[in-house]
Amino acid sequence: VFWYGGFSGWQNIGKFTKAQSFDEFHCADEFSDNSGNAWGCSDAALFKQIEAYMSKEKEQEKVFHVVLTTSNHPPYSIDVDGMGFPRAKVKSKLPADIANDEKTLTELGHIWYADKTMGDFVKQA
Repeated sequence: VFWYGGFSGWQNIGKFTKAQSFDEFHCADEFSDNSGNAWGCSDAALFKQIEAYMSKEKEQEKVFHVVLTTSNHPPYSIDVDGMGFPRAKVKSKLPADIANDEKTLTELGHIWYADKTMGDFVKQA
């Protein structure tokens, strides 16, 4: 099963994955997510869909899941600060030229968010 946090029209990824012998393709087109953006859904919404899918798998069933997320991609519109990104702590550990660049800090926040949601998903799975 191939999971994509973006939309199926990007580079014809839906058609491409089916042509690579994936039995199923699921993407942001199928998910409801208010925190998404032009690239697709948030990682949290994507992993929630995958968890729901996996909860219905039979215990002896063997399913291989491939996940491609998009949250670590511009326009960096996820409220990472509201989700706990320790902006001030990160800022204090950076050189001044990076610490004073809020755009870079927001990008780092999205890397933090992607890592956090993936880690949470792996623990749950």
